[in-house]
Amino acid sequence: MSKYDDIVNYNYCGSNRINKLSMNKRAAQFSPFAALTGYKDKINESNVIYDKKIILDEEEKELLDIKINSIKKNDNIKVVYFNLVKYNKGKYVSKNVVVKKIDFINRKLILNDMSRINIDDIISIDLIL
Repeated sequence: MSKYDDIVNYNYCGSNRINKLSMNKRAAQFSPFAALTGYKDKINESNVIYDKKIILDEEEKELLDIKINSIKKNDNIKVVYFNLVKYNKGKYVSKNVVVKKIDFINRKLILNDMSRINIDDIISIDLIL
């Protein structure tokens, strides 16, 4: 008889004092956790393809200024502009909008929903009839 026979041959029936956990709760103890918070978002952000901002020449700027000067309050327009996301990265957005006001001093196009578009970011603007 070895010195561990009493332990090896012991018939364990479990504890009477502690309630057993369900299988789901037991598995939750070993579920993974986010050790690097925000890492997945950074990876997904790096997969986004951004547009380069188009620089208009003087002739195109003049045509755009003429179109902007012809716009009146409550006109429906289709505008294509560079939407800056962050750090000189952005995408071109095309929207059908209603103009509330044009702020020539700050060079902003103010829309009915109170959003603003920088006039210098616009590459195309057309009146919708």
